[in-house]
Amino acid sequence: PPQALKDHIEGRVDARFVVDKNGEIGGIGIVNDFGYGSKEETIRLINLMKEESLIWKPGVLYGNLVNTTYNVTIRFLR
Repeated sequence: PPQALKDHIEGRVDARFVVDKNGEIGGIGIVNDFGYGSKEETIRLINLMKEESLIWKPGVLYGNLVNTTYNVTIRFLR
């Protein structure tokens, strides 16, 4: 995030999102962040995956496609 870079701050953000049965991303949530705009930047980055029409493989349970929650950690380094 620009403010973190300016202040020489590093940190990580734990986020989660859902990949639905069609392979589309939604349900973005932030588990924890370190401030300095890190929450907003993480949401922006995850939304970029939606805008670029990236299709994720949905989960499969007993041969059926299911919505799947992904947990990711994004590290911001200077």
